[in-house]
Amino acid sequence: MSAYKLVSASIFCCLVATVGVRAQSTASRSRVESLLDSWQNRTSAREGLLKLGEEPDIIKTLGAIAGSAEEPAGRRYHAIGLLATFKGKPSVTVLGRLSETGEPVYRCAAIQALTEIASRAVLPILVSKLDDHCICMQIQSTDPDRTSDVYVSDEAVRALEHITGRTFAQQVGAAHRAVQPWKEWWAKQ
Repeated sequence: MSAYKLVSASIFCCLVATVGVRAQSTASRSRVESLLDSWQNRTSAREGLLKLGEEPDIIKTLGAIAGSAEEPAGRRYHAIGLLATFKGKPSVTVLGRLSETGEPVYRCAAIQALTEIASRAVLPILVSKLDDHCICMQIQSTDPDRTSDVYVSDEAVRALEHITGRTFAQQVGAAHRAVQPWKEWWAKQ
């Protein structure tokens, strides 16, 4: 066999392998999307995910779905919620990235998922969100009748309180959570 034919055969084998991996990756993502769309509860969804592949691949796929503006909102929320069930560094990394980018509502969802992981590894991510004053949700109260904005930083403070067991006073006269005491606390850590 000539050198040309050997090189051509090698290139062909590499292309076939690459296409096979891409097809498998696409099929895996479509199976994950299908599972997210047929959501019944988080426990059964997680069990279904673990049957689809290895944890690092699942985390990567969930992160891609959660971070895609083209995905439906429900699918993105479910993906973020499922990322919270994987307690290791890869999941924390993906959720940290999600808390930094995109719409504020998904940044808050990522913070909520990090709260569930509740490890010290998430603290730097939460502290980095203390200056994020974008509105991620609104709370409606009926007595008195009013609507209050919730900032991403408010969710970060709530998460810090949950994980550390510490609480600092609210800002006087403000509807939002005090962030300065948390910055000072973090500087001492």
